[in-house]
Amino acid sequence: MEDNKKEQLVVCSNSGCVSSGSVDVFIKLLDRVYNDPDLSDKYVVKKGGCHGFCEVGPTLIAGNDKVFYIKLTEEKIDDIIESHLKNGIIAEKYCFYDLLHKKRILFYDEIPFIAKQNRLILKDSPFYDPEDIDDYIAGGGFKALEKVLANDNQIEICRIIKDSGLRGRGGGGFHTGDKWLKQAEQISQPKYVICNGDEGDPGTYMDRSLLEGDPYRVLEGLLIAGYATMSNIGIVYTRNDYDLALSRIKSAIQKLYERGYAGNSVMGKQFSFDIKLEIAPGAYITGEETALIASLESRRGNPRVKPPYPIENGLFGNPTMVNNVETLSNIRDIILNTDAYSKFGSDESKGTKLLTLSGAVKNSGLVEMPFGITFNELINEIGGGMLKVSKLKAIQIGGSSGTILPASMIHEQISFENLKKFNASIGAGGVVVLDENTCIIELAKFYIEFSEHESCGFCVPCREGTQKILNILNRIIDGNGKIDDIEKLKNISMVMYQTSLCGLGKEASNPILGMLHYFEDELKEHIIHKKCRAGVCPKLVRYKIEKDSCIGCGACTLNCPVNAIVGTHGQYHTIDGELCIRCGQCYKVCPKDAITRS
Repeated sequence: MEDNKKEQLVVCSNSGCVSSGSVDVFIKLLDRVYNDPDLSDKYVVKKGGCHGFCEVGPTLIAGNDKVFYIKLTEEKIDDIIESHLKNGIIAEKYCFYDLLHKKRILFYDEIPFIAKQNRLILKDSPFYDPEDIDDYIAGGGFKALEKVLANDNQIEICRIIKDSGLRGRGGGGFHTGDKWLKQAEQISQPKYVICNGDEGDPGTYMDRSLLEGDPYRVLEGLLIAGYATMSNIGIVYTRNDYDLALSRIKSAIQKLYERGYAGNSVMGKQFSFDIKLEIAPGAYITGEETALIASLESRRGNPRVKPPYPIENGLFGNPTMVNNVETLSNIRDIILNTDAYSKFGSDESKGTKLLTLSGAVKNSGLVEMPFGITFNELINEIGGGMLKVSKLKAIQIGGSSGTILPASMIHEQISFENLKKFNASIGAGGVVVLDENTCIIELAKFYIEFSEHESCGFCVPCREGTQKILNILNRIIDGNGKIDDIEKLKNISMVMYQTSLCGLGKEASNPILGMLHYFEDELKEHIIHKKCRAGVCPKLVRYKIEKDSCIGCGACTLNCPVNAIVGTHGQYHTIDGELCIRCGQCYKVCPKDAITRS
């Protein structure tokens, strides 16, 4: 039987699953199937891109019914082959268990994390081999490119993008169609289109997942952008530590040239477009477009004042348009069916958005949802709700420069226009769910510490502002805060926002401004009462063993690094407050929850 008529056995091959052992699982499955004539006649084993449910990897989507097996090992593959592939009995014990509804869910399309999403750009990725151009073509790949190449009116193509309502997915939300039209108006050559895959925010991996899992979709979007704007050079710019993404993009570009989709006379038309892969140095600041261009020119990756904008004066002084990876991944769907695309989203935020959902939530991973859904839908329906019995305290959205919002906003919509009301933005697309065990002051410190470390140091407000804020927060966390620190934090944050050179510097103070606006009472507790309600800040916490609950097991004693806990086995133990360094190890290991913190 020909491979395209066989049932597919698809093993996820993106970084998340690879780090969990999917390569060994794939090799094992491939070996067993292809060395068994009965199995090889019915099934084809292949790699797949990212399905987003990274925490349950390695995974296998098996057969036409799309049975979804999770957390696989080589041993589990043997069981699945014997039970499912040979005897037709699904190995249910290796399928997903839904904690919310307390039942096994056998099929990929019925997993709540997947079923509750509305997928456009992630729809095909789990089932296509990201290293196989023929697999992409068989699924409709390059149909959008073929369609635009048949249209000699490039301005009309730019207007299609404008009319779709697509906005940049890299943070600012600038209207993509307006940017394309501006680039198309530029006369001088060469003209560059840069695919910005320099994703530096902690906990975000949308761009990496797309570059690894669906590289041809990204490159098709880049080719269309080049044709529509009458540009002739494309550059894919991504991080030096994205090894798998770099490997797959490099291979994909080579195959585009071999098949006539890049280089001279693309698809036999009078359109030539060269694509280059450039490796970013790994600095957070080079995600900003002018800093990115500076690094491509072998200069230090510092941002510059705008205007002039890169479209007017970009790479080597030439017109240069920078689009985010996710932005370009939307182009194919818009060209093939603009009306269907525009039905997703809200009035001012069309289409879907990729988000990385993490934190105190049952199901975490990469999510694609239409603009306009609420945080409640994201956290409780897609994410499966809060972990254990934890209570929602806050939501942090937008990556390291995002705003920390209170739990009371759980019913607010996620869209450019709605979040703007609260001085928040979608930013890089990271959503962190925070429970009552999170100290907002400690969290704000974490983000400002990141920004301070990644600041290019070129402008004073960002360079000095992040350092001064970090010093103040450290003092507060150590129990040495003063009430006038609140006003200092406000003033420094506003100066940074108003006067920093680039958007990254302006937005670095967003976590601080969110903390001051929504969690000032918690900040005052740290300063006035020397209290951390989350029990996180070591110098503001006291641990105590409750006599009625302690069973004298000694777990706390064994785990105390400074021998601050004393007691006889089987008897009540006590903590020496003078010796205790408040590391919290005893609190974590006590089997009877006999240790309290206050």
